[in-house]
Amino acid sequence: MRLSRGCPCIKQQKMQNKFFVLLSLSLFAIKGSAQSFEGEIIYHNVFKSNIPNLNAEQLSLLIGTEQQYFIRGGNYKSLINSQAINMQEYDPATNRIYTRTTKSDTLYWTDASINNDSLISYEIRKNAATILNYPCDAIIMKVRSGTMTLYYNRALLLEAAYIGTAALLPLIALLTVSFTKLWSGRLAWRTWNMANYQYVLTRSELTGTAIRNTVVLAIVAATIGIVLAVPQGMYSTRGNSRRRTLVENILSWPSGIPGIIVGLGFLILASHTPLLGSFSIILIAWIARCSEYSTRTVTAVLLAINPELEESARASGANWSQMMRHIVMPMLRWPLAVSWLMLFAVFMRELGATILLYARGTETISVAMVVLSDRGAGYVAALGVVQLMILLLAFLLVQFSRAPLTQRPAGVPPA
Repeated sequence: MRLSRGCPCIKQQKMQNKFFVLLSLSLFAIKGSAQSFEGEIIYHNVFKSNIPNLNAEQLSLLIGTEQQYFIRGGNYKSLINSQAINMQEYDPATNRIYTRTTKSDTLYWTDASINNDSLISYEIRKNAATILNYPCDAIIMKVRSGTMTLYYNRALLLEAAYIGTAALLPLIALLTVSFTKLWSGRLAWRTWNMANYQYVLTRSELTGTAIRNTVVLAIVAATIGIVLAVPQGMYSTRGNSRRRTLVENILSWPSGIPGIIVGLGFLILASHTPLLGSFSIILIAWIARCSEYSTRTVTAVLLAINPELEESARASGANWSQMMRHIVMPMLRWPLAVSWLMLFAVFMRELGATILLYARGTETISVAMVVLSDRGAGYVAALGVVQLMILLLAFLLVQFSRAPLTQRPAGVPPA
């Protein structure tokens, strides 16, 4: 395959088509959500042509009716059933977009940081169209290469601003209180100090024990939850159709019960036994209440795996362990990592069941926050920031451990 800079020349015509909106929104969604979503997105495109001598069927053949996006770690790869372009891939390391046409084996690349187009004029039209039941305004931009129409809804912008504010303001308040020795409700930057953090990290035996206990318990509980999720997911997707419905309902019951009720049940169960107040009873309660989260994720991935792959492995003489090791587990590797991180985050902040089951020496961060609330809001805020930093560190470790998209994941067809 040859590598060449540039792009195959395709005659462009001025048109106002909603395809540009869908394409722009899809690319924006890929860029904006690449850090939180990984997997495959399939777009089915329907076109309506406003161009003379070019009907909708011809336009569909030219641009393509189906687009497959494979997203991982800021990279994306697109496969298109088009007569013009059949593959595009973006590499953030070089900031290049690689393109392959249907009539050539040459791989063209363009520098994504260079914009060769320029704006001539623009026009805004109110209530120009209704998209997904949202009344949208249109901004019509005339550029050197043609005309592009983008549709938008201001209400969606307000919703995004509300969500961002709801997530940002509590964090700002938490940071502000954590640097204040005595919180009076007023901002006093000159009085900020690290006294609360010094107490939480070095001077308090309670918080030191709670941090160690929480991290160890969360790691162990998340790992056990993932180990249990694989056979549970396999039975939910490959087991007896009648029995698996009953099993799924039983497994989902604890997640619908308040944590305080689950804790009360285990407290009564462990009474007059060595388990009362131990790490073991807390671990069991956590796994029983939250393991369904990972099971659902694993089940969704297993449903997407074609059972014919497993049947082919068995027909080739592979036993169950070989089939799991070489067929199923490579496809589950990244979903299991994400599920582990989700369970770790849930266990790090669990309070409902733990508040009834802990004893001296088995406190967790959430329990320590409740205890410290009588001594001052600054201590609680500082411990909350420490908890957030631990979660952020776990998230970064999982992010940096994943393979780049250029290493094609199992089950993804080559371009």
